[in-house]
Amino acid sequence: MRFVEKKHKLRVAYFFIVLIWTAAAALPQFQNQPKLPQEIGLIDSLTEAIANPVIRNRHDFRMLKELCNSLPDIETADETVQARLDRLHNIAANLSGEFLFLEYEPVRNIFLVAWPSLTEVEKQNLTNMMLDAYARIRTIFCDSIGVKPPRGFIFVVIPVVETDFVSVFSEMRKEKVGAFIEYSRWIVVPLKHHKPGLGGEYYRLFYDYFEHELTHAFVNTNIGIRTAMALPKWFHEMVAVSFGQEETPIITPDISVKMSISKEYQEYFDLAQYLRGKFGSNAYYQFIRTTMERKSANAGLKEVYGYESYESLRKEWRDALNRQRTRGIILIVGIVAALTVLWVIVSTIKRKRRSKEFKRLLQQARTDFAAERWLDARMAYEKLQTGRFDFLRDPEINKEIEEHLDKIDQASSKDWTWSTTER
Repeated sequence: MRFVEKKHKLRVAYFFIVLIWTAAAALPQFQNQPKLPQEIGLIDSLTEAIANPVIRNRHDFRMLKELCNSLPDIETADETVQARLDRLHNIAANLSGEFLFLEYEPVRNIFLVAWPSLTEVEKQNLTNMMLDAYARIRTIFCDSIGVKPPRGFIFVVIPVVETDFVSVFSEMRKEKVGAFIEYSRWIVVPLKHHKPGLGGEYYRLFYDYFEHELTHAFVNTNIGIRTAMALPKWFHEMVAVSFGQEETPIITPDISVKMSISKEYQEYFDLAQYLRGKFGSNAYYQFIRTTMERKSANAGLKEVYGYESYESLRKEWRDALNRQRTRGIILIVGIVAALTVLWVIVSTIKRKRRSKEFKRLLQQARTDFAAERWLDARMAYEKLQTGRFDFLRDPEINKEIEEHLDKIDQASSKDWTWSTTER
C-alpha cells in the first residue's frame, strides 16, 4: 500500500515539474507578443458609427454631426491603428460641408453632401438624378435579386477638389478613378475629374459614376463591409458594370493609364454578358444572391453555374471568344472568296459581251471599208479605238486599223479633190 502511494506521489511530482518547465519555456514567447492598444474597442465603435452610420431621421443625422465635430484625438504608437484613426478624421472633416436633407421615403434614402460652390439648381438636378438611379438599382436588388435595400441613408460627397478619402480598393484609388466608394455608404464623385461647369455631359457622367458606385453600396451594406472586402474585386466590379449603362465611362478622360483599366472593366462586363446570354438573367441574379448569402463568389459560381472558380469561367469565356473570332475570320474569308468568285463570273460575262461587241464593230468596219463606204468605215474604226477593248493589244489588229484609216484618209482626199475639180 505504501509502495502504491509513493508511486502516485512521484507521478504527481513529475507532472508538476513538466508543467513548470513548459510554462517557463513559453513565457518569453508570451512576453514578446504585441499588445493591442486599449483604444481598439473605442476605434471599432467610432468606425461603425461614422463610416457606416445607419441614419433614419433628422435626430440620427444630428447625432452623427455632433460625433464628427467632437471626434477625440487619440494618440497611439501602432501604425495600423493610427491609419484607421486618420481615415476617421478625414471622413469627419468632410462632413463639415453644406448638407441637403431629403425627406425620408422608401426610395429617398440619399444624403447629398454638396459644397457651397454648387447652386441650388445644380444640387436639385444632381439630387433628381441620384433618386432616379437609386430607384433603378433598388428595383433590381429587391425585385430581381431578392435582397433588401440599405437601411438608412447613402451619403454622396461632391467635393470641388480631391479629398483625402481612401477607397476600399486601394489600387483603384491610386489610378484616380472618377468616383469611388468608401466603406459601405460614402460615395465620392469629385468635380475635378470632370469638365468645368455642370452641363448635360457632366450630368450624364455623374449619373453613370453614381449608379456604378451605388451598386457597390447595395452589396456592401447587405453583407457587411468586412465580408465585402473579403470578396474578390471581379465580383464587385462585374455586378456594378453589368447593372450600369453599357457605355459607362469608369475612367476619367484625362487619365493617361485609362486604357489598361478600361479593358479590365470591359472584361468584367463581357463576362457578365456571357453568363446572362448563356444561362439567362434569372440565373445571374441567383448567382449574385447566392454569393451574398454564402459570402463566397466561388460558392456562387459552383452552385449556380457549376464552375469551380473564376479562372475556369474566364477560360471558358476566352475559349468561346476565340471560337467566335475564328468563326468570324472564317466568315470573312468566305465572304471574300464569294465576292472573288462573283467578280470572276461577272468579269467573264462582261468580257464575253465586250468580245462580241468588238467582233461586230470590226466586221462592220471591214465591210464598210471593202464597200468603200469611207465615212461609215472611219466611224466604226474610231469606235474600236475609243472603246478600250482588250483586243486592241493585238499588234496585228492595231496595224490593220492604222493601215485602213490611212487608206480612208487618202481616198477621202482624192474624192474631195475630184469633187472640187468637177465644180
